[in-house]
Amino acid sequence: MTRAAFFIDYPPMQRLIVIFLSCILTILFAWLLEFGTDDINKLDGPSLSDLRREMVPLELVEQSDSIAAELAAAEAEIASQREDQALIDESLSHSEDTMGQLMDLHRLSLEKGVDPTTKQRDALAESQALFLTNQARAQTANERVAELVKHKRELAQREDALEERLRQAREPADEEYKRLDNRHDFLLACLKLGLLIPLLAFVARRAHRSRGKRFLAVWMSALVATFLHVTLVMHEHFPSDLFKYIAITAGILIILAFLVSVLRRQVVRKPAEVSRKPLADAYSAGRCPCCSFPFQLKPRAAALPGKDGSIADREPYTCPSCGTGLFGACGNCGANRHLLLPYCGSCGDEKASDAKPLKQAQT
Repeated sequence: MTRAAFFIDYPPMQRLIVIFLSCILTILFAWLLEFGTDDINKLDGPSLSDLRREMVPLELVEQSDSIAAELAAAEAEIASQREDQALIDESLSHSEDTMGQLMDLHRLSLEKGVDPTTKQRDALAESQALFLTNQARAQTANERVAELVKHKRELAQREDALEERLRQAREPADEEYKRLDNRHDFLLACLKLGLLIPLLAFVARRAHRSRGKRFLAVWMSALVATFLHVTLVMHEHFPSDLFKYIAITAGILIILAFLVSVLRRQVVRKPAEVSRKPLADAYSAGRCPCCSFPFQLKPRAAALPGKDGSIADREPYTCPSCGTGLFGACGNCGANRHLLLPYCGSCGDEKASDAKPLKQAQT
């Protein structure tokens, strides 16, 4: 299709307006189709949680939940114990520093020959007692953390074993979900394509019929939007390995259709003389142009009018093989002429459809 046929010979500014509005219309058509396919996507599909609830034994699920709760509690207690352990370690460090300072003062007093006061001895004894207490608390906290870590490890082992049993129990539910999900996806694809493909065929037919007309731009906008949406739907629902073959095949068909249309248009635009040349060659060779059956006639240049003239000058002639009328009376001058060629050899009349058999003209 030429540009003039598409724009109906619009002025340049009007062409730009048509192009701009056609692009906007294409976007609006695509938006409208997107709303339709989104509504189809809202159809409820299978639920994996519901299938697992129906097909997995409840006892295994309860055990898994119980172990998960115990693990969470153990982790929370370990975290709490580690916080307490950090505080105890900090207190132990302070009491150790205090005790060290008091012991240094006590040693200095003894080196100077001065006996420590009762208050100093009590402070040192209190500091030593606090250090020992904090040390015992730190030891207890370490033992508790070790117990909790061991308990957590045991729970993790039990959880791993139970998860393996749950995995085996969930396999039938997962396979059933995949089957139902594939069927649901196929249903969505069928609904979308069932909506889009008839619409695409209708729009393509209207665009084909509107070639060279004023509303071609409208139908072309709808055609482009619908075709792109069909491509997106197929890419969404078909596997990539299959989609590439579909896309390539569709591209080949589109290019072939365009090429055939161009070739047909070129054939239609060929001069009429080219299509008449085989007829003239067949007459010159003395053969029927339709079935190539030979007819025994004298060359027209050597034929003489009158009684001794050839049949091509005096009588109609029909091919005995296919029944095609080859010679007959001219509707203008009545002379015998080639019925399949456009011009009369006697008067030059161009209306071959007016030619009729010589016998009918004589009657």
